[in-house]
Amino acid sequence: MIQDLKSKRQMTLGQRLHYSQAIPKNFPVPPYPSNVVKTTFINSTKGSPRAVLSIVTRDPPQTAFQWYLAALKKDNWLVRTPSAKLTNLMAKGRQFYMMKATKSNQQLDISCVQAPRTANTNIGITFTLKQ
Repeated sequence: MIQDLKSKRQMTLGQRLHYSQAIPKNFPVPPYPSNVVKTTFINSTKGSPRAVLSIVTRDPPQTAFQWYLAALKKDNWLVRTPSAKLTNLMAKGRQFYMMKATKSNQQLDISCVQAPRTANTNIGITFTLKQ
């Protein structure tokens, strides 16, 4: 099934994924609040709990990264970031930041990267619940 993104309707994909432009109130990390252009949320409806939040903002990647770093540490998440060498290797000439955070049986993988051909930043957050 194909979704018209302008309609902002919720839908179920293949009976296993739920798509929405709204972020659930119980998502374990707050959505980035500044200069947001677009938001997409997809979560599993069967099997292991998993969700992906995508946000496009006009802010620089480092600004979004620092905001999430502060928000997660304030909420007592254990946050790890890769070495500068690994980050530079993965960046491929763009501004690129990433982190992994854990709290109890929850895990977040967050990346903030400069979008190609625009000045926007793509924020990707993957949430998994460890069984």
